[in-house]
Amino acid sequence: WERNNLLAASAASPRDEGQSNSEILKREIPWDHFKDSSLISKSDYNLLQRIDKKPLDYQLDLLEEDGTMYAEVFLTVLKHITREDATQYVLTMVDVILTGNARHASIFKSFLSHPSLNPFGIFFRLLSRQDDIIVGKTCHITSILMSEGLKPEGEAQAFIDWIVQQLSLHTLLTMNRTCAISVLSTLQQVLRTSDNRASFCSANGLGLLVECMHKQLAHPQQLYQILNCIWMLSYCQDVGSRMADVSLVRGLVEVLKASTKEKVVRMVVATLRNMTVSNECKALMVVCGVVKPLSTLSHTTWADDDIVDDVEVIRGALEDRVQTMTTFDEYKKEVLSGELDWSPVHKSQHFWEQNVPRFEEKDFELLRVLLSLLKPGEKVPEKSVAIACHDIGEFIKHYPRGK
Repeated sequence: WERNNLLAASAASPRDEGQSNSEILKREIPWDHFKDSSLISKSDYNLLQRIDKKPLDYQLDLLEEDGTMYAEVFLTVLKHITREDATQYVLTMVDVILTGNARHASIFKSFLSHPSLNPFGIFFRLLSRQDDIIVGKTCHITSILMSEGLKPEGEAQAFIDWIVQQLSLHTLLTMNRTCAISVLSTLQQVLRTSDNRASFCSANGLGLLVECMHKQLAHPQQLYQILNCIWMLSYCQDVGSRMADVSLVRGLVEVLKASTKEKVVRMVVATLRNMTVSNECKALMVVCGVVKPLSTLSHTTWADDDIVDDVEVIRGALEDRVQTMTTFDEYKKEVLSGELDWSPVHKSQHFWEQNVPRFEEKDFELLRVLLSLLKPGEKVPEKSVAIACHDIGEFIKHYPRGK
């Protein structure tokens, strides 16, 4: 793994949980009907007859000879034929071919500037279809195209708008797993350029990814892909203002505590290392309790030397911050962890008299966290609920406008 190279998307071909590629490709598609209806030309029909239902090796040989013509046929069918079975069929054929030899992604290159058959324009429009097979295979194909050097240019905004919508509606959590992995693979590819990263962040993409990260702790592959995307976003020039977010930092610390997957740990520490350029991010790391899991990681044997190097860099960057932590910093760290204990500070009259004005920081962030612990349905220990009630009461008692 090279730090300065953005990781490529997963090369695994998606397989719908209901139907396999072989089952889809057994279907009989009425190409003659599409020809008679003028949805495809006679030339398109003849090309499809040559490649349809043929062994993969034979199909790959055809693309060696007539790749550009077949790219045009595939794009024509996907643009003009809306029947779900035909769309699934062609996408699956293309997916299998490109998975068999990704080099054949080049057959689409000459269409990148085509006024009506731009592959990314056609593929990204298919994302609006309410079908996991179509969405999953579309995303997997586009991720292969991008990994082979084809760039969506302006069309990338269509995908960014779509993925932001899916994240905001939590659709990614309800897709079947292979489809979700393909969607995230495409996002990984799209975020390889700085302009796309900036556009994604401007649409609150980072905040939505953080929400998704908290919900994907049980699924290592999706979690890894989300973390890979967050890592890429940590290369934005304004990393401090974008990533100095308690939910993000707390989530990264939670992953460090919970995950033993090396590639997951690698992504977290690489992200945290990038974030140490910001003093605000470093303060949040300490407050959210990153020091202890980092110490544990430093005594663990890793196959990847970069993890060891990253951990040491982060620990060194945080050393001064740890030494200058105040009583209020310690209290903030405890509250943001969500696990409260009856430490002396909670019942210290002096603490409340001296520090209650600091509760105004970041739009009353600490007060909002305390209130969140009282929400019905939240799985919060009874002791933490009791302490949160006590601290809210102390805030009301000492805050000038609290009554």
